[in-house]
Amino acid sequence: MSEQKRTVAIHVPVLARVEGEGALDLRIDDGAITELRLRIFEPPRYFEKFLEGRHYTEIPDMVARICGICPVAYQVTAAQALEQLFGVELDPWARAMRRVFYCGEWIQSHSLHIHLLAAPDFFGCNSAIELAKIAPDEVRRGLRIQALGNELMDLFGARSVHPVGVRIGGFHGAPPLARIREIREKLRAAVPEAEALIRWAAGIPMPQDDQAFFSVAVRHPSDYAIETGDIATSDGLLIGADAFDGHFAERHEPHSTALFSHYRGHAYLVGPLARLNLNHDRLPERVKTLLNETGLVLPSRNLFHSLVARAVEILLALHEALRLRIGSPLGDDQAGWLTVDALQAAGLGDVVIEKLDRPGANLIPLLEGTPGVILVDAMQSGGQPGWVRRFDREDWPRYSSGLSSHGFGVLDALTLAQSLGSLPPRLDLYGIEIGSANPGDEVAAVIALAAQQLARRIARELGRDAAN
Repeated sequence: MSEQKRTVAIHVPVLARVEGEGALDLRIDDGAITELRLRIFEPPRYFEKFLEGRHYTEIPDMVARICGICPVAYQVTAAQALEQLFGVELDPWARAMRRVFYCGEWIQSHSLHIHLLAAPDFFGCNSAIELAKIAPDEVRRGLRIQALGNELMDLFGARSVHPVGVRIGGFHGAPPLARIREIREKLRAAVPEAEALIRWAAGIPMPQDDQAFFSVAVRHPSDYAIETGDIATSDGLLIGADAFDGHFAERHEPHSTALFSHYRGHAYLVGPLARLNLNHDRLPERVKTLLNETGLVLPSRNLFHSLVARAVEILLALHEALRLRIGSPLGDDQAGWLTVDALQAAGLGDVVIEKLDRPGANLIPLLEGTPGVILVDAMQSGGQPGWVRRFDREDWPRYSSGLSSHGFGVLDALTLAQSLGSLPPRLDLYGIEIGSANPGDEVAAVIALAAQQLARRIARELGRDAAN
C-alpha cells in the first residue's frame, strides 16, 4: 500500500504541558485529514453563574480564580467592565500601575510557557527537567524571569497567585517605597536577560509551516496594546468591544467543554503571535531593533513563531514597567507626571518621553549620550502653587532647597552629573510650584492646568527646533 492510500488514526488521551486538560483525536485517510478534534474535558466551573447575585466588590477576587497562571487578565477585564458600567475614570497613577500589574503577568506567564511547556518539545525532551540537563543556563534564566514576573504581580496584588489587590477604581493600596526601589533594580537587571532570551528563542530550529489564518488582537491608538484598546483583525476590522457579538460567533461542540469562537466562519488566532502580527509597529524602538536582528518577518503565518513572540513580549513588558515607573501617587507631586502625560498625548514623533518617580542618582545614566534633555519636576520653594519656572544652570544653587520635594532630588542628581561630566549639551529644567504632596490627595486644579500649559509650551519649542 502506498503512503497516500493508508489510514492513520492517532489518539492522544492526555495532552501534557498545556494549560488545562485535553486530548487529541486525529484521523488521516489517503493523505488527507478527515477527523481532527481537540477535546477539552476538564469539568466546566460555571464562573458566570457563580458571579450572579454577588456584590460588585467581590467580582475581581472571584474571577482571579479562573486561572492560577493568568489571573490578572480576568481581574483587570472584570474591573474595567464594572468601571465602564459605573462611569468610573481611573486617575493617571492607577491607570499606569494597572498596566504595570499586567506586565508582571506577561513576564511570568510567557516565561513559564516558553521554558516549562513549549521549549522541551523543540529540543526533543519529555519535560523541562530533561531540558535543564542540556540547557541549564537557559532554564535558570527562564526561572529567574518568571520569578520576577511573580514578584511584580505580588507588588500590586498582595500575592502572585489569585491576587487580591485590584478594586473598582484602582487598587486597595500603593506599594511601599522600599519594595518599589528593590524591584526597579531587578527589572533593569532583567532587560539583558530578556534580550538574550529573544536571541535564543529565535535561534531554535523550527518547522517552516505557513498557514492561512486570521489574527485577532486588541490594538491601541499609540501604545502596544496590553490592557486597553479596540478589537483588530488581520483583514482590517477595527471595532469596540461592545461590537464583538456582531462580528464573532461562539458555539458549543459535543466533544468539548470549551467554547469555540469563529470570525467570518473561520477559527482565528489570538495571543502573543496575533498581537505581534497586528501591533509590531507599536513596539519600542529598542525592541524593534532586536526583533529585526532575529530575521523574523511580520506578520508571520507560522504558528511555531509564537515562542519568539512570547519572548518579545517579555522584553516589551520589562520596558513598559520601567517606562511607567512604578511609584506611589503623591498629590500635587504628580505635576511632572501630568506634564509627561500631556506630552505623550500630543504625539511628538521621535522624542523619547520618560515618566520617573523619585529617580535620585538613577537619573544620571539617562542623561548620558543624548544631545538634549527636558526635565520637569514639582518644586516647593514657597511660591504660589501653579507657578512655573525655567531654570538656567547658574540658577541651580539658589534653588537647591526648593527645586524638588524629594530627598535626593533632581537638582542633586544634576549637580552630581555635572561633576561627573555627564550633562547633555542641552538641558532645559522646569519646576512647577506645588502645594500638597501627601499620599492620596487629589491634584489641585491649578497644578493640573499648569502641567497642561507647560506641556503645550514644551511641544511648541520642540516643534520650532525640528523646523530649524
